Amino acid sequence: MPAAAGIRDYAFTPLAVNDGAPADIWTLEQGPNGLLWLGTGMGLFRFDGLRFAPYPVREGQRLPSTNINALKLMPDGDIWLGFYGGGAARLHDGHVQAFSVRDGLPNGRILHFAQTGDGALWAAAGTGLARFLDGHWRTVGADWGFQDPAVDYVYVDRRGVLWVCTSRRLLFLLPGERRFRDPGVPLARSAVVAEDLDGRLWLSEGLQGTRPLPDLTEAPPSTDAPPAPAPAPAPTPKAPPAFATAKQMLFARDGSVWLTVAGSGVWRLPAAAAIPTGRAVTPQDRPQRFEREQGLSSPVVVPVIEDREGTVWVGSNNGLASFQRTRLQDLPDLAGASLSGFVMVPHGDGMLVANAQTAVEVDPPTPPREWPGPVPTRDALRAADGAVWWMTQGRLLRRDAHATRELPMPEAMRQGAVLAAWPDGGSGIWISVEDQGLYLARPDGVRLDPRLRELKAPQAMTVGPDGALWMAHEDEVLRWSDDTLTRWTQQDGLAIGRATAISMTDRRLVVAGENGVAFFDGRRFTTLTQSMDAVYGHVTGIVESLSGDVWLNGGRGVVQVRAEDLRAFAERPNTPLNYRLFDRRDGLPGIALQASMVPTALRDHRGRLWFATNRGVAWLDPASVPRNNQPPLTEIHALRSGEQLFRPDPGLVLPAGTRHVTLSYTAITLAAADRARFRYRLEGVDPDWHEAGNVREATYANLGPGSYRFQVISANGDGVWDTRGATLEFQIEPTWTQTRSFVWGLVALVLLLAWAAYRMRTRAIARQVRWRMEERLRERERIARELHDTLLQGVQGLVLQFNGVVRRVKEPELNDRLERALGNAERLLLAARDRVSDLRSHAGPLSEDLAAAAAAHSDGRVAVQIDVQGVERALRPTVQDELLMIAREALSNALRHAGASQLGLWLHFEPRRMTLRIVDDGRGVPPEFIGPDGRPGHHGIKGMFERARRLHGSLRLRNRPEGGTEVEVRVLGSEAYAPAARAQRRRRLRAVVSRWARPLRALLRRRLQR
Repeated sequence: MPAAAGIRDYAFTPLAVNDGAPADIWTLEQGPNGLLWLGTGMGLFRFDGLRFAPYPVREGQRLPSTNINALKLMPDGDIWLGFYGGGAARLHDGHVQAFSVRDGLPNGRILHFAQTGDGALWAAAGTGLARFLDGHWRTVGADWGFQDPAVDYVYVDRRGVLWVCTSRRLLFLLPGERRFRDPGVPLARSAVVAEDLDGRLWLSEGLQGTRPLPDLTEAPPSTDAPPAPAPAPAPTPKAPPAFATAKQMLFARDGSVWLTVAGSGVWRLPAAAAIPTGRAVTPQDRPQRFEREQGLSSPVVVPVIEDREGTVWVGSNNGLASFQRTRLQDLPDLAGASLSGFVMVPHGDGMLVANAQTAVEVDPPTPPREWPGPVPTRDALRAADGAVWWMTQGRLLRRDAHATRELPMPEAMRQGAVLAAWPDGGSGIWISVEDQGLYLARPDGVRLDPRLRELKAPQAMTVGPDGALWMAHEDEVLRWSDDTLTRWTQQDGLAIGRATAISMTDRRLVVAGENGVAFFDGRRFTTLTQSMDAVYGHVTGIVESLSGDVWLNGGRGVVQVRAEDLRAFAERPNTPLNYRLFDRRDGLPGIALQASMVPTALRDHRGRLWFATNRGVAWLDPASVPRNNQPPLTEIHALRSGEQLFRPDPGLVLPAGTRHVTLSYTAITLAAADRARFRYRLEGVDPDWHEAGNVREATYANLGPGSYRFQVISANGDGVWDTRGATLEFQIEPTWTQTRSFVWGLVALVLLLAWAAYRMRTRAIARQVRWRMEERLRERERIARELHDTLLQGVQGLVLQFNGVVRRVKEPELNDRLERALGNAERLLLAARDRVSDLRSHAGPLSEDLAAAAAAHSDGRVAVQIDVQGVERALRPTVQDELLMIAREALSNALRHAGASQLGLWLHFEPRRMTLRIVDDGRGVPPEFIGPDGRPGHHGIKGMFERARRLHGSLRLRNRPEGGTEVEVRVLGSEAYAPAARAQRRRRLRAVVSRWARPLRALLRRRLQR
């Protein structure tokens, strides 16, 4: 970048057409939000400090012309444009309203706008003057005391006076009046006026040049006589062109005046107040000039403005350019490339500064003085006794107040590479030599320090306030004091890479390397690497100001970290560190000098800071460095999802199914916009702020439906944050599959499927149990048949044979005994027949089996009541047998153990279940035996519960309050009833469904045929 050599203390930055700027910039204005607006021959553009963007008009609308001469931003947000081809347009929120001669405007091009205190907008036109009020344009004529044929410029001063530069004369209109006054000032074409900080009106035109005018409004008012036509100027001899005729003038806040001079670039007078009223600017005023020789891309310059951050902007036919006030002062006598680098050594209250050819003593504001001694090299440093040490071509030199002398060096040291050097606090210096260690050089000689012989040669070193020697290696820091060595490594947070600088003060320890900067909190280090932010890389100088701020001289420029920001960082090390960057736009020549064995950042006795770079030496006074306290305005440009671009309008709703979004944003800060930094977060997604650096987009993926709130804040180049930031709330509509009803339906479906799977599983288990039970029944029936056909028939035959034998026995006693034995055998045979009958399944109704069982057990001794509710249905054989066995066990317990005199059996048949209840009036069951385990050592009650579980049913056993016991068994109808009944129900259900479905199918068929 070329330096603003012609305009001192300002850095020049061009933005040419090749950099994306529009060509033919004829007018500039800054909006209330900080955006720079450009009226060009290619249309209307806005500039946020980094990007040029055309003004977005609404769909279906366009500007009457793209060749813009005049631009005016109104307080209500309207934008007025005047066109080279004539006519004007008012823009608002993308809508365009055009005005032409038919709407009251004069013919010809519109050159300039101005607004008076009554809200009227005035337009200078090539054929006259027009006024816009109450929605209408009206040409100004004789009723206003105006009859000039053309107007080149209109301007409203701070008192509200309207000044009009016609093609012949200067006119003005006082607030509240309706007639222009003529102060008698003749003009040439293209005259312009502006007001300085003292309220003086300046005029620039071709007759008498650029000059401040006296107060012309104090002249007596003209009479009420009708105005005479403006006289034509009398012919005069051709005069030489006036000096410094400006296309436009700017009075900056520092009191200077800037002129854009046709064909001669940009001029600046540092003090406008020094020009007396009535006198034109002359060559003796020595204006600073910036032309093509200094880097201006085109001498055709017209608009010039100063933004709210103090940067001066100039438009030309080849783009845009800025002039920014520098905050560092360089030394022009030493500036430029130097193969040997640059030297900085504290000297008196200032600094001894040198390059390979020249050495000067600098103590601003005193002019530099030439150094009387030999020129030291870039590795020079001053010992505590005031002597200057340096090495050159294998020689070690020391200069004190009396003379310069060479000290002999050990041969090994002469052949080695010097890594670092630092004063030892006395009359000598430490010298670190690669692969050898630390040498101590004193006026009496140079020797390898035996105390540190075993240490690796440090890459950077310093001496602390307590006299301790601090050394830095790659990811390692050592402290040596009183023959005690303390070491910190990567395990203590160091990740700086090859060490390049170290600073130890009574406030803090800071160490830097090629990869980053580390701050020590007394226990461990916190490293900020260049991968986090490039400003932390390749730092070769660390210096602390008197106020405690830390300044770093690195690969991106000079970085200032304020003491309060360091304290906040110490409390929360994981948060980003706030800083301020100084680079070429602040007057820094180049970047930090690299591969230096001495620090490249020093502080002199007056507290000024000095920095050595690869292109020179610069200094600043940290106590007087101006700070841009104007926070930027953060804006969200757009939201992009796939190929769709959405305006950041309130209540933005994105289409259903949107998963990925990219939000683009910016910080409107025209001063060093590339230094702006951002933080953002998406509420509901990000738990904390994202540190985005200078990236101006945020992308999110895998977003679901719902409402989101995106927030972004920004900081300017000086680290001043816009804490309000910008916010965009948007909503993503759900797809059908993302709706709540779908989710609940899906949950219901899953539950239904789970229930169906459970039912299928239970039915499968039930079928397996039934198959096993049926197999058991078949086996029991087979055993019963075998027993009946073989054993019982055989026993019956034996009984008949014994009966025949008994009849032949004549002895009474023996006959009686045999008769009794035969009776026992018959009873045993009857019992066996009963057991064989029990093995067979019962095909009859359960009520009949229960009645038979009750009669067999009661033997007529107790009253038995059987009651059936509902229609008795056929049961599965296994269910009927198990229920019958449960009933027999209950009857047996009631008669044998409870002493019951009455029994009741109830059967209840329902569509979904059947119930068997047995009730007696006996003594009941002891409470401790009512559970599923029954009485210990007995299996009656336990067997009843087991049989109920096999039926997938439930059994309840309880003692009734009025006395006796109640046994209740419940079995689901799907498990209890025979399949024939269930199949019949299904057939009935299908018939009903089919009867209702037939008309629906017919209706659907008719609709399809249509």
